[in-house]
Amino acid sequence: MLTPPLCNRKTFCAKTKYNPDACLTCVNANFSASRGARAEVLATGFNVKFDFAPLVRGASLCAVDIGTTTVTGVIFDAQGEQIAKTGFLNPQKKYGLDVIARIEACNKGKLPELQTLLMTEIDKFIAGRDVRHILLSGNPTMEHIAAGVSPYSIGIAPYAPQFTRTRTAAFADCGLTGEGTATLMPNVSGFIGGDIVSGILACGLEKADKTILFLDFGTNGEIVLSKRGELYGCSTAAGPAFEGGNIACGSHAHDKAICNAKTEGGKIVVDRPDGVSIAGGAVIDCAAAFLDLNIIDETGAIDAGAGGANIFELNGEPAVRLNARVYISQRDLREVQLAKSAVKAGVMTLLDAAKIGAAEVDEVYIAGGFGMALNPKSAERISLFPPELRGKTRAVGNTSLTGAIMCVLNADSLRRAQSIADAVRYVELTNNDIFQNFYLTSITFED
Repeated sequence: MLTPPLCNRKTFCAKTKYNPDACLTCVNANFSASRGARAEVLATGFNVKFDFAPLVRGASLCAVDIGTTTVTGVIFDAQGEQIAKTGFLNPQKKYGLDVIARIEACNKGKLPELQTLLMTEIDKFIAGRDVRHILLSGNPTMEHIAAGVSPYSIGIAPYAPQFTRTRTAAFADCGLTGEGTATLMPNVSGFIGGDIVSGILACGLEKADKTILFLDFGTNGEIVLSKRGELYGCSTAAGPAFEGGNIACGSHAHDKAICNAKTEGGKIVVDRPDGVSIAGGAVIDCAAAFLDLNIIDETGAIDAGAGGANIFELNGEPAVRLNARVYISQRDLREVQLAKSAVKAGVMTLLDAAKIGAAEVDEVYIAGGFGMALNPKSAERISLFPPELRGKTRAVGNTSLTGAIMCVLNADSLRRAQSIADAVRYVELTNNDIFQNFYLTSITFED
């Protein structure tokens, strides 16, 4: 029998999530509880070289990465010295965990509330710090909501954003108090936004002298290929599995979650034996471990008779128990397969568009929190990338925030951002036969 949820619900919620303290991505989590889990700013730069030459001088400056799940921000004083940082779960999650759900909420008249939920938290962060310029970086839907602009067109073909140019507005026009201006990073398309433009800027992809693949694993898997500075981009509907979403016991990474797993002595060993949930990186680790221990085969099917695992039946399907509270179900593994197939197929489609092979890629940059948590060996074991990319991956941190920092502290970086957005050759994957073929051949856990 399953252990009841810590939130004292008599039954598990529809998504079999846990509680505010355990599952930070649960839409039913109390915001007051989840606010206590402060997300750390992952990185302050990668290929970053720039001078302090801001567009607005004589006051404090703020850079914010608006993630669908997590929001992070940094404040600098008038001399460019960091004086504060923050991280919190995006309060818009009460309307859904992905951008499609947020768009649907906006279509039902909830745009003002969604904007207020976000901007109120940012307002609290900058209060009393004399901030006069904020640079906001996020996916197109998040940026539209921040600007108070309906993202309805992003949700219907041809999925075009309402704006792609750099956009600046007075604080009062975007729900902030005080005197100042807020600038939104430019968008490339409906699903490649300012966060990815920031990443390209932070990693110097637009001027690279080698071939680099850049991936940002969020609810959408945005991918950019820099073929010696020639930029190609696409966005795959990977779903939230890599961030712990749509996983039965899944959660955002936090101090009560299982964040790493490995095989040891023919068994699965986790970093937190008493963990109450499991983060996305550990789900990938477990899938790799299941393959090593023959708990699953290359199709992802759990072998109910496999040794070295605590396998039980859940809703008529097998599941693998990791401890008294946490398990991975057959449905969870299917979510991982769909996500990894979408990413791998997106990579292959961009390579095809650029007319190069995977072996010609020199480096692979993985951005965001998932990139920091991902074990490359586990990724290789489940065939997340083409085999030619093995040994070429490196985590580059929160490049969306890094790019926003560059732009708020240096006016020339902001101008470069628009040039980058204009230069990306967007490859649409919807109704793309090449992508569909790659997707179908990438669904299993084998090369």
